[in-house]
Amino acid sequence: MTTDTTATDATTSKRPAGATIYERIEGYDGFKQIATDILALHHANPILERRFGHSPKSDEELIQIVTDLLSSVTGGSEKYTGMNMLEAHTGMNVSAEDFVEVLDDILNTLQKNGVSKADQDTILGLNYGLKDEIVGH
Repeated sequence: MTTDTTATDATTSKRPAGATIYERIEGYDGFKQIATDILALHHANPILERRFGHSPKSDEELIQIVTDLLSSVTGGSEKYTGMNMLEAHTGMNVSAEDFVEVLDDILNTLQKNGVSKADQDTILGLNYGLKDEIVGH
């Protein structure tokens, strides 16, 4: 006897199919919602709030930066024009614990927004790949 588990499969996306992650996230607006939700989790996270609550950039600026960055690396036509990650994080002395908390907030947001497991893994991998440019500077 076979069982059809597709309806309950946790890896099934609530998002439409598309050729790129950008399309599956529903483009710029989808990533803007994700960036907004990530920042809200950062503010609610006591480990991260000490950084994000005192950022010289406004929440709107941070949301724009994250939206442009995520859009540009996932197939969107947006251009990321912000600083590179080393420049942006120099002087912040981001710890490995801070970095893990950021990744946890990203994962929770992707899950909340119905992003497929495969796309979650890709997006987290892209973010994890920036660790050496962010942690300890």
